[in-house]
Amino acid sequence: MNLIKIVLTSYIEVFDQKANEYNKYAICLACLEIKRCPYALEKQFTNTKKCCKDHFKKCKFFKQKYGENESQAIIDDTDSEATIQKNTIALFEFVNPSYNLPKWRKLSNKILTHVLNSMIADIKVKAKEDSYSVTLAMDSWTNVINQSIIESTLITSSGKVLVWQAANISDERACTEEVKNKINEIIKTVIHEEIKIAAIVIDSHLSYAAARKQLQTLVAQYEPQNDIDEELIENNEDNLVLP
Repeated sequence: MNLIKIVLTSYIEVFDQKANEYNKYAICLACLEIKRCPYALEKQFTNTKKCCKDHFKKCKFFKQKYGENESQAIIDDTDSEATIQKNTIALFEFVNPSYNLPKWRKLSNKILTHVLNSMIADIKVKAKEDSYSVTLAMDSWTNVINQSIIESTLITSSGKVLVWQAANISDERACTEEVKNKINEIIKTVIHEEIKIAAIVIDSHLSYAAARKQLQTLVAQYEPQNDIDEELIENNEDNLVLP
């Protein structure tokens, strides 16, 4: 579907000062221009769509700057971050008048869940069918809202990358013992699905490097069966490597 993204950043100025864990403070540019900085700072608000709209609805200077009609149009147009163009809906109605487009609730629940389950099942099948075993790779990173994420992928012997899982570990301390437990937990989820692991690659972060040494003692538990190509499992204890 053709989407138009509506944003409010053209009408506000955002500060570095945090209002909460995920958002910062902002001021209205109309207030700043007409009433100057002290007044604008006094009326500062959290940089969220709801708070911006609430301010604009009450702000006489916003209406003074953009006019009654335009200011109302700005507020109305942001009722959704993305609005479907009418001609897109008209196209669907023309191509198939009897087809009813699914609502967002159905898309985000039933349809999305079905597609996700189908993708997960496909990943498991491809990983299981690899006769030479897979490489389990783990990496840690921080997303745009400062959450610490550990991501794991399965790399087949043919080089295909299969996304296994991603977990938010923000509430966990980045100490060696907890990192070791988290890595071991991920390994167990792969083994539980009867997927054979030939090698494990982990992050080069300090805590992960320390956990690597401890995890080498556990590698024998996850050693592939003897009928796997010996070249791939030779010196299995050294397969737990850093990138």
